Amino acid sequence: MELVARTLGNAAGLWLAVAVVGGLSVPGSPSTGMAVVNFLVVALVLALVNSVVKPVARFVAFPLYIITFG
Repeated sequence: MELVARTLGNAAGLWLAVAVVGGLSVPGSPSTGMAVVNFLVVALVLALVNSVVKPVARFVAFPLYIITFG
């Protein structure tokens, strides 16, 4: 369930970035729904990468956390 929430949050953030920032575009026609599928695929990839990178980054940064007392 957490992965679904991350994916939807990432998709919403990507959509907002495309809507606000000029020069960004998503391939696919919004009328066919391909843009939505593209947003969801990219968001799923980002969610999976974040799920892997976050624990590794915490593990690597743990000694620094101990040395600096938080």
